[in-house]
This record gives sequence, C-alpha cells and structure tokens, in this order.
Amino acid sequence: MDNLLFKNIISKFAKPYNEKSDATRCRCILLNKDEDKVALVKRTKPNIDVYYVFPGGGVEKEDKDFIDTMLREIHEEIGLEREKVTLIKDFVLEDIGIFKNEVKEEHFTYLTFLGIANTNAPLKIKDEAPELSRNNGIYEPIWVPLKDIENLNVIHTYLKNVVVECLKK
Repeated sequence: MDNLLFKNIISKFAKPYNEKSDATRCRCILLNKDEDKVALVKRTKPNIDVYYVFPGGGVEKEDKDFIDTMLREIHEEIGLEREKVTLIKDFVLEDIGIFKNEVKEEHFTYLTFLGIANTNAPLKIKDEAPELSRNNGIYEPIWVPLKDIENLNVIHTYLKNVVVECLKK
C-alpha cells in the first residue's frame, strides 16, 4: 500500500494484527478510491449535537474473524460490498471505547482496520441494517474530505486524532 497517511499511521500507532485479540468491536478508517476522503457515519439524534463515527460495530458469533466482522459492518453501515474494499490485514490500531446508555456504562476494546474502497460513489446504509430497526436517530454514511475531519465532532476521538496527526506529516 502506497498511501502516505496509512504509512504514517502504521509507523506511529499500529500494531500487528492478531486474531486472538480480546476486542469485541471493530472500526475502519476507510478511504475512497481517490484517497482524499474518509467514510464516516453522520449521526443525528433528538436533543444531541450532530456527531460522526467511523463505520464499525460488534463481533457476532457467525463472524469468522475480525476481518469478517469489519467487512460485514462496512456492508451494513455504508453499503459497500466486500469486494469493493481492500483492508490492510497485517496491522490494526487498538482503541478503548466507552458507551453510555440509560442503564449502564460499557467499555469496549476496538480493533481498527485501515482500508481503501475501489469507489467514490455515494454511500448508503443498507435497508436491512440493524441500526435502522433501533429507532435511534438518523444514520447517514458519507465521504468526508480528509482535510475537514479535524473540524468535525467525531466521537472516536483517539482515531480522529491519529488521522489528523498523520495528515500533518
């Protein structure tokens, strides 16, 4: 992979991918074909400021491994078929996330993959995506210019900061 952003991320923050990780969730920093935009999901909920998340989600028992989880989540959340995405399978970033709801606070370990799509086409959440059945606001997958990510309210602060820092190289 010749992408300078990913080379910087791998050299400064990534670790070798290990299928035996204790992670329970996956995320992806996914660039478009021209490698100038990143896939994010814009979240709009009542009484909450608009925010953005990197595509991803939880490991399900039918997933073969974390790569299978990531490709499934990309398909569900932003509509890209597996064959339209190339993941870097040798390196990942690890992140700890906290999810708070009305009942409890949960802590997750995320494996974050780096990937490039072979398209610049608009993104669209799949009609069968579990997110749509939750009645939990609006999910809008979009390509965001990399230069704009620094000014967005991206919930995965660690990943946002990694991208912003590595873009400045």
